[in-house]
Amino acid sequence: MNKPAQYLINLFILPTVILFSSVSSAHSRFVLPTHTSLSGAEPQWVSLDLSISNDFFHPDMAYGGTSDEGDNFFAGLQLQVKDPSGAVYPAQDLVNLGRKSVTAVQIDKDGTYQLRADAPSLLVTTFKTAAGSPGRVFEGDELPEGVTDVAVWRSSNRAETYVTKNSISFDSLVPTGEGIELGEGSHPNDLFAGEDICFQFLMDGEPVAEGHEVMIVRDGTRHRNSRSEIPAITDAEGRVSFQFPEGGFYFIELIIEQEASAGLNYDFDYHTYSATLEVWPE
Repeated sequence: MNKPAQYLINLFILPTVILFSSVSSAHSRFVLPTHTSLSGAEPQWVSLDLSISNDFFHPDMAYGGTSDEGDNFFAGLQLQVKDPSGAVYPAQDLVNLGRKSVTAVQIDKDGTYQLRADAPSLLVTTFKTAAGSPGRVFEGDELPEGVTDVAVWRSSNRAETYVTKNSISFDSLVPTGEGIELGEGSHPNDLFAGEDICFQFLMDGEPVAEGHEVMIVRDGTRHRNSRSEIPAITDAEGRVSFQFPEGGFYFIELIIEQEASAGLNYDFDYHTYSATLEVWPE
């Protein structure tokens, strides 16, 4: 696509993106494991917290499971395990504990496990009310009278983490070609503060376009005045390069907004990807 045509598309999409962002949840989704590195011959358990929150990694809203108050939208969410052989199977059912959901995975093979939660796809219609304020309705709900700037979005969310027993491996890291994923680059369970890190991001199997901002934040945002984000922007091959300044758990998030393909029942895609990674001191 030539630059003038892309510029016109951006002019059309930008106001709608702002409207979607203003009425969609600004909270991020995370999967936080108790351990990312294990050793020994015996099988071991890793417990995981799943939550929707802006404070990393302080839980705010449960992400999956059911409670005594009934199901939430994410009640059907299932944590998927991809083991070192590449086999995929569900973790134990998520339990809703109000502010977070919890589950556990038995780690019995040597190598790296990918633990991934893909939320159900959701159609959201955004609009401006007759008074000019932003609004939204979900699939099946009726639009109010007199609305303008109507757009339908397909929202998809992916949150993952990685756990390695004894030694890292790569079969569980092979991309599926669907949605936002990690491609070539640093192994997610072999990260040290002060070392050069490189991650590649893929969208449906192809490198993410240049210029996408990737949010990288160390844990503990609840107890400091600044998030202290690490700046990272994708290059022409979808890669970001940076250094982690110190050890700890880090939250990484990439959001991609794009025009939908022709012939679909929605106008735009809104994809989010997040990963929880543990970084070791120098």
